[in-house]
Amino acid sequence: MAIFQLKNENIQFLIGGLLIFTVLAAFRLFELAFGLFAVIPLVLLLRYSKRDGSIGIRSLSAGYMTGQIICWVIGFLGCFYIIPLIGYIPRLDGRIMHIDNPLVTLTLINLVSWGSLLGSYLALPGNKAIKFSSPWNFPEKLLLYGIGVTTLFFILFVISNYFAGIVSSRVMHGGIQVGTALYWLTGLGIIPYLQFILLGMVLRPSLVGKENFFIVFFLLSSMYLVSLTGGREAIFRIVLFFLGGSLYSKLSRKKLRMLIVGIFSFFVILFIVTRVVRSDNYSESGVAHHLERTQQRMTRLHENWKGHLYNNIFRVANNLAGQLVIDHVVKHQDYIGFKNFDRLATIFLPRFIVKDQKTANDGEERLIESYGLPPTENITFLADSFERGGYSITFLASILVSFWLTLVGRLISKIPIPLFSYFVFVAFFYRSIFLQQFSVLGAIREITYSFFRDGLLIGAVISIIYLFYRNREYLKLKFG
Repeated sequence: MAIFQLKNENIQFLIGGLLIFTVLAAFRLFELAFGLFAVIPLVLLLRYSKRDGSIGIRSLSAGYMTGQIICWVIGFLGCFYIIPLIGYIPRLDGRIMHIDNPLVTLTLINLVSWGSLLGSYLALPGNKAIKFSSPWNFPEKLLLYGIGVTTLFFILFVISNYFAGIVSSRVMHGGIQVGTALYWLTGLGIIPYLQFILLGMVLRPSLVGKENFFIVFFLLSSMYLVSLTGGREAIFRIVLFFLGGSLYSKLSRKKLRMLIVGIFSFFVILFIVTRVVRSDNYSESGVAHHLERTQQRMTRLHENWKGHLYNNIFRVANNLAGQLVIDHVVKHQDYIGFKNFDRLATIFLPRFIVKDQKTANDGEERLIESYGLPPTENITFLADSFERGGYSITFLASILVSFWLTLVGRLISKIPIPLFSYFVFVAFFYRSIFLQQFSVLGAIREITYSFFRDGLLIGAVISIIYLFYRNREYLKLKFG
């Protein structure tokens, strides 16, 4: 298999990895050793895809692997090592969240990670790699027209969401009634974020120039604005879309790295602050109260740093809800097989058509019914796969998901409209990162229905942009 070919640099990498693994194992840090071992497939995938030019096509699989590693290596090992070190005990809704079988969990993340590597290779063997001959070059006028169109959409969505009650509603945790204005706006939620891809693409070579200053100022202001809803995924989407666009800007690699560090630093601050201020009556209060609390807490982040560190590590690990499932399966050997798979029959039917249908992402309700957790927790793809059929199903499920994601990447790369292709790549990459928090059924819905819906919405926006761009001379004569 070409992806496992041992060239000199790969031999050095593998030898170094094995040495680190051996040293950690010798000091009985088995959990850390297994965690680092799970990162190797992602590194191999990136190195291999960069060498053969398929990094764009494999980006969705890489995003899926990255999300899993963030949750089950960084988050989980943080809960296992760091949280006890700073004197905290993981608790969820007053319940102590134990980690009874850490090596089982780390074995599972290795199965997921290596399975993803295998799935991507099966979908795109090395000798059939499809290379991008050169970076896409987009006319500056096209990008400017795109910014005009998408900025208008952004403003309309912000105003509409405000009057629809977005400030007092935790969108990311559901609870939106079918048929309401907020329900429809949430379904079209990909549209207002597309402008950030374009803003990243038009960055000038001089990072501190006037044009870049206004772009970055608007970016940071938008991140702050969406944080007022109490949600953090929207902030991350803005950051990811903007940085995705900046990869095709005129910035040098050095300046691009500086930009990434700066933007992510602001993101981390907002990520922490949003969690800190989201308490008491935050979800019922208005925007003025949100602004006041946020400004107060941003100047006091140094206080209770251990508590902030605990809260964010615990959240990255999805509050160990998946670990609760894993420990239950290990103890009782109770597997659920294809439970709720009948919901796939209506996976492409929106809820406003079949109003009594249950959501495909069944993890939340199962955590409530079987484990007594609050209705805001994620079962995670890894834990749900394990509960459905053990180690073999976990490995097979990851192979299939990664195979599909790389196959979708191949299909996107063949689209003859480069701007549309790039928008879709960035949008799907974002969804791929968050697949780790869904159940198996929820993940299937994300990579089928949600991909299809977002593709249609992006296509509609691109059509409007090209409509204005191709008729620009007529528009100049008509409107001056």
